[in-house]
Amino acid sequence: MSDMAAISAHLRVGLGMVSVAAPGVGPGSGAAILAQALRDHAGLALPDPGCWVGDDALALLWCAPGQFLAVGDAEATQRLAGALRAQALLIDLTGSRVVVRLSGPSVRGVLARCVPLDLHPRTMRPGHVASTVAAHIGVQIWQIDALPSYDLAGPVSYAGSLLRALELAGAPVAGA
Repeated sequence: MSDMAAISAHLRVGLGMVSVAAPGVGPGSGAAILAQALRDHAGLALPDPGCWVGDDALALLWCAPGQFLAVGDAEATQRLAGALRAQALLIDLTGSRVVVRLSGPSVRGVLARCVPLDLHPRTMRPGHVASTVAAHIGVQIWQIDALPSYDLAGPVSYAGSLLRALELAGAPVAGA
């Protein structure tokens, strides 16, 4: 079976994205206040380094110490941003990124042609996120489940190049 037949790839539409930064890092910083606000308003904990929490409706991805990316339903991300306005530094990134969902038993092989990461289950598992490059384009990749399924987010200004690179690697993206 070819790689193309073994995977599905489609653009995720209707997403909102908000960069969320805790004011200051370390003990006694705004991170504790942000963590409490996330629990109260979204039922989410701050993700550990290299991890993400949540689901398709609303996910919070670790980016750097004290920096996170909220991704999900546009209304859910806007509600979260409104709830965190007093506890975090926020930047609305909605519309600035394209997100592609790739899944299937051959998806690791296809992604290996684009991203310089070890995607073997011993190193990249559901709940993990990484910042890397795909075809020389800065992206974030997070593993959704053990199928495996991944979301790959890159700048909308490079969407055509990213989608073409995925197609050449064996993942023609539906809806592109």
